[in-house]
Formats: sequence, C-alpha cells, structure tokens
Amino acid sequence: MKFIRNFLFGIIVLCPVLVVSETIKVPSQYLTIQEAINAAQNGDTILVADGVYNEEINFNGYGADSVIIKSELGPDNCIIDCENGSWAIGFVFNSEDCKSTVEGFTIKNALMGIWAYANSSPTIKNNVIDSCEVGIYCSSDANPLITSNIIKNCVNGEEGYSAFGGGISIRWSSAVVTNNIIINNSARKGGGIYCKNSSPSIINNTIVWNSEIEGDAIGGGIYIEDSSPDIVNNIIAFSDGTGIITVGSSSLPNILYNDIYENGGGNYLVGSTSETAIIVDLKGVDGNISGDPLFYGNDYSLTFGSPCVDAGTPDTTGLNIGVIDFNGNPRLYDGNSDGNAVIDMGAVELQISSGENSEFISICQGEEYEGHTENGMFQRTLTSATGSDSIVTTYLTVNPSYNIQEDVTICEGEDYFGYSVEGEYTREFKTNHDCDSIIITTLSVRPVGNCYLTLKVPSEYPTIQSAMDAANPGDIVEVADGTYTGEGNLYLDFYGKAITVKSENGPENCIIDCVEGTG
Repeated sequence: MKFIRNFLFGIIVLCPVLVVSETIKVPSQYLTIQEAINAAQNGDTILVADGVYNEEINFNGYGADSVIIKSELGPDNCIIDCENGSWAIGFVFNSEDCKSTVEGFTIKNALMGIWAYANSSPTIKNNVIDSCEVGIYCSSDANPLITSNIIKNCVNGEEGYSAFGGGISIRWSSAVVTNNIIINNSARKGGGIYCKNSSPSIINNTIVWNSEIEGDAIGGGIYIEDSSPDIVNNIIAFSDGTGIITVGSSSLPNILYNDIYENGGGNYLVGSTSETAIIVDLKGVDGNISGDPLFYGNDYSLTFGSPCVDAGTPDTTGLNIGVIDFNGNPRLYDGNSDGNAVIDMGAVELQISSGENSEFISICQGEEYEGHTENGMFQRTLTSATGSDSIVTTYLTVNPSYNIQEDVTICEGEDYFGYSVEGEYTREFKTNHDCDSIIITTLSVRPVGNCYLTLKVPSEYPTIQSAMDAANPGDIVEVADGTYTGEGNLYLDFYGKAITVKSENGPENCIIDCVEGTG
C-alpha cells in the first residue's frame, strides 16, 4: 500500500467577484444577524457591530444564497456566544456558494462553531473559534475555503462516530484549509483535523499542541481515514497522540514540505487500522523536516533561524495559498536573506527589514555575539566618530553543537565504528555549520551464545507491544514502573517469538490497566 504520492493535486478555488448591492447593519437596522439574513438579497453585505450575540445563524432556506456577513471591527469584541446549548451551532451553511462569507467573528461555546454541508462552499476567514465541541464541521460534499482563522480549545469528547475531529472535521468533502492557527484542540481521533473519505487541501497551517482524548494515541494533529488530502507547508508539532496518522486501504495522502516535530506517540504513523499502524520516519522525505519551529510571540510567528523559514515547497503552483499570510504580510518572502524567496512552513511568514544597518550572524551553540546566545533579532546603538548614533539590527542564528552520550551493545566478533573491546570511547565530528560536537560511547560486548538485547519501555520504545515487535528471539523487554493502558499496551501478542517481557522493579508499581479493554 502506497501512502505518499510523488505529485500534487492542488485545489484551486475560483470564486466570482460578488457585486455588492446593499449594506445591512446589525443591530442599528436589524436587531439580530438572522433577521438581517432573512431580509438580505444576493450580493448584500451584513455588517455587524461589536457586541455579544446569543443566536444560531442559519443560511439554510433564508433569504439569499450569496451574502457576506462580517464584523465591523474584527473578532475581538464581536462575539457569537452559543451558550453551550445541546444543539447550538454558530453558523450553518446548506448549498450556499463561495460568495457566501463569514468574516471577523469570535464564535464560542457551540456544538459546532460552523457547519457546512450539502454541497455548500462558503468562505470562512479571519474568525476566532473558541471552546466549541467541533470548531468547523464539513460534511456531505461541502467545499468551504477555510483561511486565516484561529481555532482553539475545542474539545470533542462525544462517544462513537461523533467523537472525531476537534478543530476541524472533514467528512465526504473537499475543503481548502490554509493559513490557519489550530491550537489546543482535542478529540478521540483527530484533535487538530480529522479527514474521512475526503480530499482536502491542508496548506500552510500551524497545527500545534492538539491532543487525542483518554490516551488512545491516535491522531492528536491530523487523522486521515480512507482519505487523500494534500498536506503541504504545515507545522505539525507538540501534539499528544501522534502528529499525523494514516489508516484505511484507500488512503493516499500527499505529505510534502512539513515540519512534523515532537509529537507524542510518533510524528507519522501508517497502517490499515490505528491498532496496526507503525511509525514511519518522514524526515528528509519529500521536503519534510523535524525540527523545533522556534516560535516567537503569541501569534506563532517564526524566529530568524527557524528551520521552517524558506523551507516550504519551491513550487506553489495550484496550492491556492494566496499572496498574504495569516497576519496579512507578503508570502514568498526571502526570510533567510539568501537571495531566493521561498515560502515558509506554517501560517505566519517571517518578515525581515533588511537595510544598510542590518547584519546576519551565525554562531555555534556555546558561543556568543554581542552578549547574545540565542536565536533572534536584536538591536544596538552605535556611535560614530562624529558623535552620530545609528541602530544596527542583528539577526542571530545559533547552530547546535552536540554532546551525545550513548550506550551500545554488540556481540563478540562485531565492531562499532572500529571499536570491539568494552569501554568508553569519544569521537568528534563537525555539523553542517562547522560546529564542533562529540559523541561519548559506552560499549558493552556480549559473548557469543548469550548475545541477547534488553529493550526498554518507555525510554527506548513508547509501548510494550512496540518493544515486543522489535525484539528478536532471546531478547528481553524490560518495562519501567508506571501504569500502561490503551493502544500498544493491551492485547499483547508475542507472535510466536521466544522473548521475555518483565518489569524492571517488580509488580507493585508496574501496572497494566485493562479498564479500557476487556482483558
């Protein structure tokens, strides 16, 4: 089964320009947004003043199909509060086209912040969707454009089929998801984004600190089930329960030029089911990387020196990325000043003001420049011989130096980097940035006939089953103190191998809890 395509099917969104015929104001002309929709004609704009609106807004069957609804001053103080009603939805779209737009609202405390279904293709942009069960729900051949939104703190704790997708849930649809910040959302499957039988384009988003619920470890970032999404130029990091997981025999995702980093349970898993999925290393494959994105500030902009700067796909043809980023700044900016403008990964493009008083400095970890030891932009004042002051802006990149300690066990008669006798060895190497680094190796040699390995959980393998799968006959799987439950720690199968599975310190504090299973 092949899961990574070597070509890209982009979805280009073409939406005819809407000729605006009238502006309707809420609440000065109509007290509620729904009343304004009911009175609107095709092409009208509904302009909503700051305030808190406790209502569900439905395009379905009311007034015109092509209406722009936008806040007057942005999302900070123009709030749709659904008050956690049992079936409360902020905005509902049914069959409307891409000229129907929701822009500039905070939508909170809803079952679904926005629901698009039945061939609807609205434009959803510049909103904050906060503390809903599902941020945006797309179903039944919906094709919305979802761009430049913040989707955060959505927790989908429902049981069964409804439990899939916290930030965005896409089912039997083909949404375009671009330039969004999707943060701190949770669901049983797909805390950030869930795709089922769909082919969305997921381009230049920052998808971080999302999670799965109750330790299932299946798709904190993106969960792909029988789907073929394009996943390009995203930052998918710091999730609890894998960065991306792909399951289903018909899944054929296109995963290019992403930073997939530090996701619990593995950065990328693939398999026919979540129970059989295995970790696959995408680092260095199709432009994908795995490095700390080095965020700066609360808007998740990138620090100078971030591995995501100028690291996106060099060919943006057909990606529908637009010309601006989440903050409204230009895309395709030469963020590392190498003379070649390449798109960054993530929702926010690094912007640098380059001038005669700018300098770009690179040092190694442990060194300093003008008192600075970390990545970033710094300014200092220089006074010339004539007494005039000038400001110098320094863009500092700190390249890593490594001091690595490793324990290595070999069998008698083998060697490791030329070493074949037990002991401690030190070797030096230089990184690509010419920074001195060392590796200290503690070497153990096992005699022939007793050359078995000890595989440790969770320091070397995240689950008991993953260690058992990696073990060879005669090896020992040693499990540290802790409570082990969920996928990979229940229904343990030796698959006919003669191996030993043992606790490190005895049964008192090394517990397999079957509360989620049947035994």
